[in-house]
Amino acid sequence: MDRLALLWSRVDNWLARRSWAPTAEGLVWLLLSAVILIQGLARGFNLVSFIAAFLLSMWLINMIVTIFSGYRLRMMRGKRRLLGMVHVGTPVTASIELENLGHGSISGVRITDEGSSHEQQFGINVLPPRAVRELKYQVVPLRRGYYHWEPLRLSTGYPFGLSRRSLLCPMEERDTLVLPLMGQLDLQQFQRWLRYSERVTNMMTRVRARRSSSPADFYGIRSYRSGDSPRWIHWRTTARVGYPMVREFEEPPQDHITVLVEAWLPRSEAELQKAWKLEHARNIKGLHREIHRYGDATPQEYAVALDDIRLKEAEFVQPLDYVEQAISLASTLCYVWTRKLGSNISMGIIDGSKKGSTILESGPTMRQLMPLMERLALMEPSTQPRVAELKQQLEGRSLPPGAILLIAPYQSPLAAMLSKTLNRPVQLLDMSQQRTVQRFFTTQARAVLS
Repeated sequence: MDRLALLWSRVDNWLARRSWAPTAEGLVWLLLSAVILIQGLARGFNLVSFIAAFLLSMWLINMIVTIFSGYRLRMMRGKRRLLGMVHVGTPVTASIELENLGHGSISGVRITDEGSSHEQQFGINVLPPRAVRELKYQVVPLRRGYYHWEPLRLSTGYPFGLSRRSLLCPMEERDTLVLPLMGQLDLQQFQRWLRYSERVTNMMTRVRARRSSSPADFYGIRSYRSGDSPRWIHWRTTARVGYPMVREFEEPPQDHITVLVEAWLPRSEAELQKAWKLEHARNIKGLHREIHRYGDATPQEYAVALDDIRLKEAEFVQPLDYVEQAISLASTLCYVWTRKLGSNISMGIIDGSKKGSTILESGPTMRQLMPLMERLALMEPSTQPRVAELKQQLEGRSLPPGAILLIAPYQSPLAAMLSKTLNRPVQLLDMSQQRTVQRFFTTQARAVLS
């Protein structure tokens, strides 16, 4: 029964894409009418023949009306957009405004709206002349970047729904940029990792200690480390445990941070997608073959088989996932650092897009933050990111004091290279080291495979 309903839906959708075509119901109506007419004529039943002729005339009337209803549909104009800030994986409201520019009412209109992450159908019983109707629905974008809209299709089967006239509606669309997915950042743990990472030199620790002579918020006691100020020693605890203990403070909220994001892939995105598609098809085919041979699997066995398939496909999927997680972390860090701490942030983009590698700066307002978020949304991973352009920009400007962090999807040598160029320590956060990253950051960002 389900297969029959699915087949019926596919046939109806295929017919709906033709400029004029009978509906699935109209085809059944026409077939039954023809059968009844043939039976009536063959057996000489005039009443049966009359009923069949009446049914066929109804079908012809509907066909003539729908053929000439194209003029009324051409009088419709629309506007389509996503409302508010749009992030990957977050439900957002989409709006369609349809206006009837004609002098007569339009009845029985079906609207088919498709996009890169949705497919919706609506019906309008009557749209009066010069009237505007707004339709709203929920969309969950799956990809960052500009949201792709398919042409809006209008169709009508008025009055009986036995045939359908369909055409594309002229639209005024507003380009909507889908921002990266926001994750969960434990700011305190991140600052602790940033401050005491093994990659931070003792010199940087001493500079930070001198600069933080009047720390902001006290939140704990720890053992003494090289570079700590003697003023921070907690003498009572030191006397009790027998070795120096110091008070630990949050960094002052005025701290500036420079974040560099490198979108590197071992192979091009198209090659990884193609290799994954071939491997996935091979694995699924093998799984179905085993199920057919040994019988239906239990849900637990099926889940285990799918996990094994994911492990086999990890070499193609993980590089893409790490890039998306790096962008998600950079986007979350921008928001948290500027909006919650009220501090400034500099963002360096290293990718293969036509916009080229660039450095942007943001303050605590949303207007200052949006250019960074939009540039992150348009990042394009590459096997050879434009590092030279970024180095030229870094050499031509003096970065404010503060930590410099490189977020990369692999153990990037760029951190050591930039450290020599800037004569300042550059900390590397390797997204492939999931144990380290998950101490302070979690995200559901994943590559969309197709």
